[in-house]
Amino acid sequence: MPFDEHSLELIDLPPVLERLAGQARTVSGKRRAHGLRPLAEPAAARRRMELIAELQVRLGQGETPPLERLEDLEPVFKRLDSPRLSLERADLWALHLLVVVVGGLTAVEPDGEVFPRLCAFLERLESLTGLRERFLAIFDERGEVRDDASAELHRLRSRLEDRRRRLQSRLTGLLDSAAAAGAVSEELITRREGRFVIPLLRDFRGRVPGIVHGQSKSGATLYVEPLEVVEANNELAALGYEIAAEIQRLLAELTEHARRRLPALRRDYDLVGELDLLTAAARLVRRLEARPCELTTTGHTRLIQARHPLLVLNRERIDEVVPIDLELGEPHQVLLITGPNAGGKTVALKTVGLLTVLAQCGLPIPVGEGSSIGWRQTVLADIGDEQSVAGDLSTFSYHVRRLGEILEAVGERALVLLDEIGTGTDPDQGAALAMATLEKLRSHGAWVVATSHYDSLKGFVYGSPGMENAAVAFDPQTLEPLYRLTTGTPGTSNTLAMARNLGLNAELVAEAEGYLDDDYLRLDRLIEELESERKLRRDAERGRREALEELIRVRRDAARRVTAIEAGRTEKLQRLKQELQEELKLAEAETAAAARRLRDEKSAPTDAGLSKPRRRLQRQRERLARELQERPGAAAAEPQSEGQKPAELAVGQRVRLDGATTAADLLELKGDEAVIAMGAVRMTVPVTKLTPTADGAPRRSGALDNVEVADRDVSHELNLRGMRVEEALEVLDKYLDDAALAGHERVRIIHGKGTGALRFAVLDFLRGHRHVAAFSTPEPQFGGTGVTEAELR
Repeated sequence: MPFDEHSLELIDLPPVLERLAGQARTVSGKRRAHGLRPLAEPAAARRRMELIAELQVRLGQGETPPLERLEDLEPVFKRLDSPRLSLERADLWALHLLVVVVGGLTAVEPDGEVFPRLCAFLERLESLTGLRERFLAIFDERGEVRDDASAELHRLRSRLEDRRRRLQSRLTGLLDSAAAAGAVSEELITRREGRFVIPLLRDFRGRVPGIVHGQSKSGATLYVEPLEVVEANNELAALGYEIAAEIQRLLAELTEHARRRLPALRRDYDLVGELDLLTAAARLVRRLEARPCELTTTGHTRLIQARHPLLVLNRERIDEVVPIDLELGEPHQVLLITGPNAGGKTVALKTVGLLTVLAQCGLPIPVGEGSSIGWRQTVLADIGDEQSVAGDLSTFSYHVRRLGEILEAVGERALVLLDEIGTGTDPDQGAALAMATLEKLRSHGAWVVATSHYDSLKGFVYGSPGMENAAVAFDPQTLEPLYRLTTGTPGTSNTLAMARNLGLNAELVAEAEGYLDDDYLRLDRLIEELESERKLRRDAERGRREALEELIRVRRDAARRVTAIEAGRTEKLQRLKQELQEELKLAEAETAAAARRLRDEKSAPTDAGLSKPRRRLQRQRERLARELQERPGAAAAEPQSEGQKPAELAVGQRVRLDGATTAADLLELKGDEAVIAMGAVRMTVPVTKLTPTADGAPRRSGALDNVEVADRDVSHELNLRGMRVEEALEVLDKYLDDAALAGHERVRIIHGKGTGALRFAVLDFLRGHRHVAAFSTPEPQFGGTGVTEAELR
C-alpha cells in the first residue's frame, strides 16, 4: 500500500526533504531527495542506514565524492535514445564528465572491513574505460575538440592557421600604410561577418578599395575588407566549413559509441545520483546527531529521547529541543495524549509519524540508544484545523470527511495520527464520535496516536483494553509547558489557570470556575491524585534502585578486595617458590662441586667441604615449610593418605587446591601434575592436591589459555592510538582483565577519532565483554568521540 501523500505533508515530511535536498550537490541527487519515500522492506532500509553511517565516517575523514560538476543528463539520455540524432559537443562533454566521475569513484578502495556497504555499492558502478578513452581522445581539458582528434582535423587546422597568418600579415601592411596617411582611427585588425577587415575613417574610404562590412556606432569608422585579401578570406571560410564537417563527423562517431553504452551510462548516472542522496543524508544526520534505528515487523515502536528533526534544524544546539519518550504497539496500540494547549501534543504526534516514515525511508533518526520502529504499511493523519471555502466545508465537516477517508484506507499495519479528535462540534457528541473511532481503528489492528481535550475520552481510554493515556507535562507552579510526555496518566487542560496566568481578569476566571460541575472537579482531582501517586511510586522505585545499586557496589567491592588479597598471597607464594627453587639449585650445585673436589683430591669425605651447602639446603627447607604453614587454610588441609587414588579429574573442570579458599580452573594434566588457573594466577601443582568442586562441570577447553598475573599497578587509562585493530583488541582484552582484577570500577580507553575504524571496533568489543557493565562517550572537553569510558563489573 503506498503511503498517503496528504498525510506525509501533514507530518512535515516535505520540509525535511527540502533540507535534505539542500545538502545534495547534483540535480539528480536533489530530485531523489524530494521524491524520497518509504522503502518496501525493512532489510532495504537497514542497508541504507548502514551505508549512510559509513558515509558519515568518510565525511569525518574529509572524503567527499566529487559530484559538483555533474549536470542533469536526463534530456541528454532522451536525445541519445533517438537512433538518428547526433549529440552536440556540450552534450557529449556532459557525458564525459559522468564517465570521469564514475572512473574516479571506481578507483576508490575503502577498507572492506570498515566500509563493507560502501564497497558493495561502488562495485555496482561500471567504469566504462573504453568510452572514457574515446572521450579523452576527442576533448581537451576545457571540453573543446582537440587539434589531434583526427589526422584530417589536424591537417585542416594547421592549414587554416598558416593561411590566417599570411592574411593578417598582408592586412597589417595595408593598415600601416593607411595609418601613415591618417586614414584609421585605431590600428586594429578585426572580423565582421566572418571576414577579416580593417577600420577606415569614412572620409578616407577610397584610399583602400574594398568591400564594406559594417560601421561603428558613431558612423565615423567603416569596416572594410580590402579587395586584395578577398580571395584569402574566401579560402579561410572554406577551410572553416571543412573543419566543422570533420568535427561533426567525429562527434557523430562518439555519439554512436555512447549510444551503444546507453544502459550502462543510465545505470551509472542513477547510482551516482543515489550516492549524492546518501551523502546528503550523511551530512544532514550529522547535523541532527541521528543514529540508525532498529526496524522490526513483529515488535513495537519504542522512542527514547526522540526529537522532531525540524525543531533540531531550526535551533543552534540539539539540547535546546526537549526530547520525548513514547511506546506504541505493546502493550497498547492506542495512545491518547491530553494536556494544556501549547504543551507539545501536536509536536509529539508529528514526531512519531515523521520518525516512523524517515526510518522506513532508510534514514537515521534523532533518537536515543535502544529505540526501535515498528514497520508500518502506511501512515494516515488528520492534523490541523483545515477547512475548505471552495467546497463549503467547515472545520468539523473537513475532519469528518477526513476520518471517513482514513477508515476506508486503514489496515492492520497502519499508523493513524489524529489531532484533536472529535473537535469542532458539541463536546459530548464529539467525544462519543471519538470513542467510536478509536475503538474501530483498534479493532482493525491499526496503531493510533490521538490528542484531545475531552475528559470523558480520558475515562474511556482508561477502561479500554489496548488503550493508554498520556500527558504532556507542565510546571504546576508556573503552568508553563515542559514539552515532555508522560505515559500512564491523563493530562489536565488547566484552561482557567492558564487564562489567569496570561492576565485575564481574576474575577472573570473565578466566576468561570463556579460554573464547573462536580463531576468535572472530581475528575480533575482524581487526575491530580493519580499523578501524585505516580510521583510517589517513581520516587520509591528510584530509592529502591539506588539502594540496590549501592548493595551491588558494596558486594562487588568486597569480592574484589578478597580476590585481590588471595591473588596477592598466591603471587607471593609463587615468587617465594621460584626463589627457593633457585636457592635449592644453587645449593645442590655447590654440594656437587664440593663432592667432585673431594674425589679429585682423593681424600675421605668429611663434613668440612659439605657443611656450608648442607646448611644452605636446611635453611631453605625450613623457610619453605614455614611459608607453606602460613598459607590460607593450611591448618584445615587434610593430606591424602599414601596410596589413596585421586578423584576423577578432567580438563576444564572446577577444582579446589588443598589449603586454598577459592576454586580454580583445571587447564592441563601432565601425568602426576596439573596446570590450574586461580583467578589471574596460573600454577603447576600435584594432582593429589586437587579435589573437584560441586560445580565442577568441565568448561570450554582453552577458555583460560595464556592467562598471566595482572599487574597490581594498573592505570585507569589505556591508549590504543596508532595500533591496528587486531593488535588493539588484544591489548584491550588483557587490560580489562588486569583492571578488573585491580578493582577499578571505571576506565578510559583512548582510541582517537581518525577514520573511526578503531573506535567502532572498540565499541563492538566492549558490548559483549565479560568485565564491562556499560560504556559511554564523554563530553567533548573530556575527549568526545576520541575516548570511550567503560564501567566494569
